[in-house]
Amino acid sequence: MDWRHCPARERRKDKKLVVNKSEAETVRTIFRLYLELKSFSKLVAELDRSGIVTKRRSTKVAKYQGGIPFTYGPLAYFFKNRIYLGEVHHGGKWFKGEHDAIIDRATFDQVQKLLVIKSNGRKAKRSESGALLQGKLSAVSRLNSSVFPTSNTTTRSIPFPRLYPG
Repeated sequence: MDWRHCPARERRKDKKLVVNKSEAETVRTIFRLYLELKSFSKLVAELDRSGIVTKRRSTKVAKYQGGIPFTYGPLAYFFKNRIYLGEVHHGGKWFKGEHDAIIDRATFDQVQKLLVIKSNGRKAKRSESGALLQGKLSAVSRLNSSVFPTSNTTTRSIPFPRLYPG
């Protein structure tokens, strides 16, 4: 595990994760709210309304990271973080850690099941038409032109061609 970047809501002490009690309660609240609302969009709105934001971290260069409202990507990562179960990741596997669990296994498993159910519904809706790129190339289709590869002439360091409507 990369100890330079501790997961949200936990701190390190003597190379061990130590649970911050007030932030652990925030983690429990976010998990509980997702199980109640069963929707990322409703959860994002509720977290925004409640003023719950990502953890703010200070960096070595006088600036801060975090402290911004949650969005879909960080929430998806947040819910899959097994460190909240008291586990640590090493060598591609998860092991029982020396820190206390913030979330009980039943709650974590319920959230994982809900995430799978919700993602399966989205995948089915996308593929019903059989057109995988439907709605993705709308700007190109409005131009009524084809998409063709070109090389980047300003910087030769990019090895892959870029696609531009033409």
